[in-house]
Amino acid sequence: MKYKVGDKVCVRSDLKRGKTYYMEGSKREHNSAIREMIELAGEIVTIKDAWGQYYIEEHECSWTDEMFEDVREDNEI
Repeated sequence: MKYKVGDKVCVRSDLKRGKTYYMEGSKREHNSAIREMIELAGEIVTIKDAWGQYYIEEHECSWTDEMFEDVREDNEI
């Protein structure tokens, strides 16, 4: 898995409802974006669990690597 518990990540600003997003290096593990996920586009979130897919503190659905962008070190969090 690309991220670990406690990592700060940014929800992709170009997240599209209904589009399928995969875990890095896997075509088996995937998820589709829903409306509640789109509402977090561009927001910095915190990984609270990483088991198969990701779970964040700010939302209850499962997430995949492709749904996030890395937070640059020069960004203010």
